[in-house]
Amino acid sequence: MNLFERQLRVQRGYGLLFLSAFLLLAGGVTELSAQMKNRHVQSWELLTPKLSGKRGETVYAKIRFTLTPKAHLYTTMKYEGEGPNPTEITFDTSFVQLNGAIESSSKPILHFDPNFSVNSDSVYTEYWEGTVTLTIPLKIAKNAKRGKRTSWVNILFMTCDDKVCIPPMDQRFEIEFNVKKG
Repeated sequence: MNLFERQLRVQRGYGLLFLSAFLLLAGGVTELSAQMKNRHVQSWELLTPKLSGKRGETVYAKIRFTLTPKAHLYTTMKYEGEGPNPTEITFDTSFVQLNGAIESSSKPILHFDPNFSVNSDSVYTEYWEGTVTLTIPLKIAKNAKRGKRTSWVNILFMTCDDKVCIPPMDQRFEIEFNVKKG
C-alpha cells in the first residue's frame, strides 16, 4: 500500500468517525428536546386565539391547562425563603397592559408541601391541580393602532408531584388582536 492509499484510508476513517459523532449528537439533541417537555402537563390550550376590542377596552385572554394525576402547578403567589418559583404571566406590552387580577376557574389549594420543607420548617404552598382555566384581563392602549396584529402571552411555570419537581419552563402563545375604531 502506497502513501496515497494510506492517506485516503485515514481520511475515510475520520469521515466515518465524524459521521458517527454527528449521529450520536443529533440523537442526544432529539433526546434533550424530548426531555424539555414537562411530564406533569398533559395539555395547554389557548381558548382565545383571536381577541377583538376598541382602544381603551379590556379583553380577556383565556388559557387552559390539564395536569397529570397527583401533579400540581404553582400559582402566582410569591414565597419568602424556600419555596417554589411562582407562575409568572408576561405579555407583549406594546399595545396592551394587565388590567386587574388574573383569575382561575378553580380555587387554588393551600397545602403543606414536603418538597420545600427544610429542617422541619413548614412551607405551605398554593397550587392548582387537574384542569384549570386562567383568565387574563388585558386593556388595549388608547393610542393603539387600529387593525389586526399578532401578540403573545408567556407563562413561566413550575410543577411538582409527590416525588419530583420539574424546573421552571415557559409556555408561549400567540394571539391575534383586532383593534377596532373607537
